[in-house]
Amino acid sequence: MGTTIAAVLLATIGEDRARYPSPQLLLSEAGLAPVTRSSGRMRRVRFRYAANTLMRDAFSWWAYTSIRTSPWARACGCR
Repeated sequence: MGTTIAAVLLATIGEDRARYPSPQLLLSEAGLAPVTRSSGRMRRVRFRYAANTLMRDAFSWWAYTSIRTSPWARACGCR
């Protein structure tokens, strides 16, 4: 992870670990967790538009950089 991405993630997430007690809450805040809407027998899974876009972009760049530079991430990410 580069220093710029680390700085953006630290600024958006903050230093208080109690703010996001689980990874799922952090992914939801970043808009990376899908939204499930159901009514009766109908169930739809959608993209989360209401999100912290700065955090979402930082996580996306982190993943992209990891796949480019790490053989382990490349093996897991490019299936």
